[in-house]
Amino acid sequence: MRKGILLLMLLSASASAEELNLTPSTTPIPDELQYQENPIDPLCFVEMDQHTHISDLTKCGVEAEKNREISNYNSNFLKKGFVGYDYAWSTDTNLPAATGYGYYRYLGKADDYDIVYVVSSGGGSGQFSAIDLVKRTGDKILVEPINDGDRCNNGITQVKNENNSLVYTVNMTPYDFIRLTKINPHQLKPSDLETCASCCAATVVFTRDLKNIMSEKMNYVDLDSYSRENTPSDQPYQACFNKLVTTYKKNGQTHLNNDQLQGFMKEFNEKCIV
Repeated sequence: MRKGILLLMLLSASASAEELNLTPSTTPIPDELQYQENPIDPLCFVEMDQHTHISDLTKCGVEAEKNREISNYNSNFLKKGFVGYDYAWSTDTNLPAATGYGYYRYLGKADDYDIVYVVSSGGGSGQFSAIDLVKRTGDKILVEPINDGDRCNNGITQVKNENNSLVYTVNMTPYDFIRLTKINPHQLKPSDLETCASCCAATVVFTRDLKNIMSEKMNYVDLDSYSRENTPSDQPYQACFNKLVTTYKKNGQTHLNNDQLQGFMKEFNEKCIV
């Protein structure tokens, strides 16, 4: 099944997964990320052992589960330099087959690691994304996620290797403003501001230097992408939070660096929590 995957992935196919806004990649996949004359199966990065983070290349991949097979290839991902496929599996012939997908793109090297950007879905509502550090020893790979998320909960929407740095964009919910700034004098909880996986509020851009890959720098929070001003919410402070975002956008304050973001959250605590 795995032999011929690379050839098939170069063919035109219909799109069945959500398109991501990513910079196309022409970087070839290195030898250590090849197995049996093909790129490593994307599910080997997704389904590694949760305790050791190790995948055995002789056992992992689409064929690791019974009745699971490749069903399609997403042209939107393939055009952007991704390796992968859509897949389907069924344990009951009387029910429709479940579907999922797994794709990855090679980003470069950092120290002894290869870096890959992985997007996947196991058939449910989740659409997972991760930036993984990968180290291979024989037929086994160690997979260490340095960023990962699901849709609005830290989902990664853009990533590129730019001048030996990873620059990537991550989704934020309103409650993530608290997590990012750690400004929470009133001890608000996720029930006080929206935090669901479909509650995208804004995006935040980060950078990691490939020479110091474990260190993450926040560039700015982008309020231009905020679109929840008029969305009804049961969270008690959400309406006031939205109003403050609207004010910032009207004043042209849409790219907030760390100091400006800290000021935004201090203003939120002063004006919205009484």
